[in-house]
Amino acid sequence: MNRTVLDLWVGIFVAIGIAAFLFLALKVGNLSSGHLSETYTIQARFDNIGGLKARGPVKSAGVRVGRIADIRFDPQTYEAVVTMDIDGRYRFPRDTFAAIYTSGLLGEQFIGLDVGGDDKMLKAGDTVTKTQSAVVLEKLISQFLFNKAAEGAGSEMTNRLVTWKMLAGIGCLVAGTIAHGGSALAEESVRDPFEGFNRGMFAVNEGLDTVIVKPVAQAYDFAVPLPAKAGVGSFFGNIVDVRNVLNNALQGKLADAGNDLGRLLINSTVGIFGLFDVASELGLEKHDEDFGQTLAVWGWDDSSFLFWPLIGPRTVRDTGGWIVDVYTDPTWYTLHKSAAALNSLVALRFVDVRASLLPTDKVVEEAALDKYSYVRDAYLQRRRNQIFDGSPPRLVDVLD
Repeated sequence: MNRTVLDLWVGIFVAIGIAAFLFLALKVGNLSSGHLSETYTIQARFDNIGGLKARGPVKSAGVRVGRIADIRFDPQTYEAVVTMDIDGRYRFPRDTFAAIYTSGLLGEQFIGLDVGGDDKMLKAGDTVTKTQSAVVLEKLISQFLFNKAAEGAGSEMTNRLVTWKMLAGIGCLVAGTIAHGGSALAEESVRDPFEGFNRGMFAVNEGLDTVIVKPVAQAYDFAVPLPAKAGVGSFFGNIVDVRNVLNNALQGKLADAGNDLGRLLINSTVGIFGLFDVASELGLEKHDEDFGQTLAVWGWDDSSFLFWPLIGPRTVRDTGGWIVDVYTDPTWYTLHKSAAALNSLVALRFVDVRASLLPTDKVVEEAALDKYSYVRDAYLQRRRNQIFDGSPPRLVDVLD
């Protein structure tokens, strides 16, 4: 009986492998029946691209119109040269403005094309001359701190002018962040009726993180080689694609569900159980969907904020969605007979996620006057951005 079950699973895996190789062959040969169409290539030059990555999206009016094909450094001009493949169905004027934006406050970076008014259109090989580089938050913070430390170097009048300039600059930065993210902090704060409880849980979480979690994550980050950490992240990311397939289908986004299914097939076989993210190299976009977002799409679009120790920031809606996500995670079913293996895998996943967040600790500590409010507002803004797939609608001005 056990031999029969084993043969069955081997047969299923072989069938998945064949399907993945077929999908891979179609993808490489440009024969897949997806939404791919003929493209043309344009370039843009930036002084600083921040965290922009190859194969990232190129958008106009919030709609994806192409992708980033290549990023290289020009040693003559000391600029970053970004090559973009634009869908042949879309043509843009020659005076189009290219800027690097961030989805929400902490999301991925992408290139946005703002249409100009020129009658002549960009063609293959042209260069977009009007560009805006990425806003690097760490650089702004360090510049602010440096200026603050140098206040005593000038006269009293000069110091006052510098102070007013810094305050004005910070005000513009905050206003721009709020406007771009499409979410007002004042509006988000009213969604925190359990603030007393949440602040208590946040303090407990900070204590656990300081004493246990963060030191373990730092040791992991220091001891584990970068290729191994990349493999661990890709492995768990491949498991998350199961969740992405289910929730994209439940939200009616069947094209994205098919994309994620293709990622799952390729990375589980060609990528050796997800250790290597082959699908991203082939241009299959990585999505981030969960049942909390599905509930929002179904109509539960407003929910009160909650903070849980170790689990982190959530809302009432997202807490319920998280429970569903846990029970639909394949990890719990593939290793249910081995408690030791399951606990080790869950711990590794938790530590790997915490280690990936280590670079943001310094930014949050230096930028936030109230760390709890900063984390809460950033989470709510990021969730709204995720629910609307990076293009949230404008909110009515809170001053009206």
